[in-house]
Amino acid sequence: MSKVTIDLLVMDDACEPYICGVRGACTIEELKAIEKEIIENRDDHLPTDGTYAIECSWFKGQYDEHGRCELAPGWEWEITEFSPFDYSEQ
Repeated sequence: MSKVTIDLLVMDDACEPYICGVRGACTIEELKAIEKEIIENRDDHLPTDGTYAIECSWFKGQYDEHGRCELAPGWEWEITEFSPFDYSEQ
């Protein structure tokens, strides 16, 4: 699979982060797996409420000469853009 870019909405006081936009070809199952990976491993990467543009790609894993897994396959992701919410008082 080639790279896909997603928009992830983060509103920690209201709900879990969720995908609200997709650019690129992927299946619903892949989107579910990407969303799960990001939520479970977000640590301090998504500290502020807003919309994050995240580039995602599938890592096939790394195996030694005997076929043993050294680095497990999984989704890799990198934040490419962030748009904070504008909470201007009116």
